Amino acid sequence: MHRKKASTSMESSKLASLCALAKEGHVREAVVAAIDDEQLLFFGELWDTVQLVQVAPDQRPWEQLLHIFCFGTYQDYMTRKAVASQDVPDLSDGALLKLRVLSVLSLAARRRELDYATLRSALGVEEQRQLEDIVMECMHRDMLRGKFDQKNARVAVEYVAGRDASSEDTTHILRILSEWETNVASVISSLDGKRSSLLAAQQAKTEEVRRAEENMEQLQNEAKMTSAGAKGTARSGAAPSGASQKRGRTAQAGGVPME
Repeated sequence: MHRKKASTSMESSKLASLCALAKEGHVREAVVAAIDDEQLLFFGELWDTVQLVQVAPDQRPWEQLLHIFCFGTYQDYMTRKAVASQDVPDLSDGALLKLRVLSVLSLAARRRELDYATLRSALGVEEQRQLEDIVMECMHRDMLRGKFDQKNARVAVEYVAGRDASSEDTTHILRILSEWETNVASVISSLDGKRSSLLAAQQAKTEEVRRAEENMEQLQNEAKMTSAGAKGTARSGAAPSGASQKRGRTAQAGGVPME
């Protein structure tokens, strides 16, 4: 961990020196030193500095080369080389490897599986061993984490470090964020609608249960009243019969002759 922090500090120090060199008008020397340095992979600060400098016409090719290393790929370099080879500086073996490493990062940022055929085309290599060495260089620099699947000829990407962002990249990122915001708002709106529906259904169910309980209570009260009325009627009907029996017994006690 401490070694990584020291490396970052060293890279910052190197970039600061190269930016100072570019400010003095030595854009070519600054760019060559940056792309040939084994430790430097990100050049956004140097690019911003160069944009503030009045670049001499004979140094414009190195400005364009720096743009490729900041935001482009190996294929971008080869395309420009094919169109105007005299205006595109040659690269050392170390700079070519670095540009291929940066190209792998660009690919990995857009997809989670890198098949060997795509890598061969993007990096301009045919041998599988050379291709895997380039990917291993990314992993060694801790710019890429993943697993080789040699059986299926692909690399499964688990993590990739971001490159310098151009204005076009920033526009693309803002568009993605805007789409994401719209999607989130749509999901929230849908959830709110479902929540309202559930609450309405719950309230309707609660009201239904309340009415059922009221109806049940009313039926129970009516049943009680009906039962009480029936008992009262039964008691009223039994009283005359008892009185008649009492009079009969009285008559017998008085000695009324029986025929």
